Amino acid sequence: MALEWVDVADSAVKIGLGALITIVGGLITLKLTHRHEIRKEAVAQGLRDIDKKTDRYIDFLSSSQFLMQKYLYESCDPGGDDYTNYMRLHNIVSLTSSSELRVYAFDTQAKVSQFILLRKPNEIEVIDSCRDAARNAVSMLQGAVSAELLQDKAALQSKQQAWWAFWRR
Repeated sequence: MALEWVDVADSAVKIGLGALITIVGGLITLKLTHRHEIRKEAVAQGLRDIDKKTDRYIDFLSSSQFLMQKYLYESCDPGGDDYTNYMRLHNIVSLTSSSELRVYAFDTQAKVSQFILLRKPNEIEVIDSCRDAARNAVSMLQGAVSAELLQDKAALQSKQQAWWAFWRR
């Protein structure tokens, strides 16, 4: 009888330890999978945010260049739809940008507005100097935007952690 009791206890301990190992393994697997899914979704959302930001900058820069070309030899109406849309794009970019890019966006907007709203005299030198200042401002904004977007993408890629650090979170 004592031998049967020991066999039963032995089997119970084996089953219990097996169940405990299964539970712990399942929890670790679930935690790792869940953390991976959260990180994957965060990276996907970060990429969507970068794409949205890129589209805003492209719209603003394209509009700046379009208006400079359109109003090369004539003045823009400040109450017109194209200028109103341009100012709306500028405000969107300014509100959603870093403080460094906001400075470049304001400079670009000011110089482009100065050029397109200028009453165009027959002096080519005045037109050329204002246009060159606006082009330089657009170029500076493009460089700053490119650097920021590359930095944002690099920051997204560097957030990977070691696989064994599952207990940290």
